[in-house]
Amino acid sequence: MHTNKRQALIHRLIEVGQLPERLEGVRMWGGPGSERPCATCGEPIVVSAVEYELEVDGRTIVLCVPCYLVWRAEPAGA
Repeated sequence: MHTNKRQALIHRLIEVGQLPERLEGVRMWGGPGSERPCATCGEPIVVSAVEYELEVDGRTIVLCVPCYLVWRAEPAGA
């Protein structure tokens, strides 16, 4: 998936409240993939890859590394 498409998806998820805009109040872990789909791109995160798991307001969000990096680069309030 191209970065521009990832940015658009992430921006939309932030806009509708599915992804937090900032890290404040977010618990986060990284580890081996669990085969669960990435919340942004929908691709399963294979065991040989790294996934980030975010806990936000009692819900769990799983991101692949490329989507996580784009999310973190997203400016607050964008």
